[in-house]
Amino acid sequence: MQSVKARFSRFNNTPFSTWFWLFVTFTVIAIFTTLGPAEHSLGTHIRIVYLHGAWVWASMVIFLLAAVCGGIGLLTRRKSFHCWSSAFGRTGLLLWITYLPLSLWAMQSNRNGLFLAEPRWRVALVFAISGVLLQVGLSLANSKMVV
Repeated sequence: MQSVKARFSRFNNTPFSTWFWLFVTFTVIAIFTTLGPAEHSLGTHIRIVYLHGAWVWASMVIFLLAAVCGGIGLLTRRKSFHCWSSAFGRTGLLLWITYLPLSLWAMQSNRNGLFLAEPRWRVALVFAISGVLLQVGLSLANSKMVV
């Protein structure tokens, strides 16, 4: 009989496990968001603001981890830190890009309209576009293309 650890390890090496853990993560996020406390002035819409705030702070912390790993990689010249920095940077960018629709949802539900000229929204959009262009440029620069 196989041990639980061996079965779990075999399950984690399948493509299905990635989607399974993503589904579990989003389910837990949805449950915690639903159970968040209401507020007097915004009512239950404050839960969207809670989710929005946690999402953007998670993105910024991951960007900070990318910067720290990149700095350590530059100082020590170890490729593993550069790889971690790249992975953290892409993860932070993914969270940042998905934060933008959450921001629109929070604006719509709490202010009854979208205010796209707001400086915080414009700066976030510029950062997202710049980040995507930077990642595409770095991917093209690091690829083994024959010219």
